[in-house]
Amino acid sequence: MATENECIGWVLLISLFLGYAIGQSVRVFIDLYLTWWASFSQSSYTDEIETIPDIVSGLDEQSEWILVLGMLVIFNFIFASIRSYASVELSVRSSRLLFVQVLHRVLKAPLSFYQENPVGRLLNRMSGDMDRGEWGHG
Repeated sequence: MATENECIGWVLLISLFLGYAIGQSVRVFIDLYLTWWASFSQSSYTDEIETIPDIVSGLDEQSEWILVLGMLVIFNFIFASIRSYASVELSVRSSRLLFVQVLHRVLKAPLSFYQENPVGRLLNRMSGDMDRGEWGHG
């Protein structure tokens, strides 16, 4: 049976992937929206402009374009924030888990292992391995 930490890890992993997918979709839609907006000139605002929903009555057409773009940018910012939080949280959790597993293995080593290796070398090796694991240095 999965522990609570494993379930939270899966939720964070899924939210990270969904954040990337939705964030990229919003970014592509923003680009398409800007292309659509740029394709209309002042003289071509006819029937096609009426396909944009009337968000706030009383605004002129230019303000509606800007308002929709602003909402898309805010939506993109929200998903980028969720994605960043999930990424950092997953990194911290995996680093903590790796440290606990390494420490557990060192503490369960036979006594002859400690007689052959000085404590300074063990600490240096553990901290170096953790640093390479966290920062991705090969």
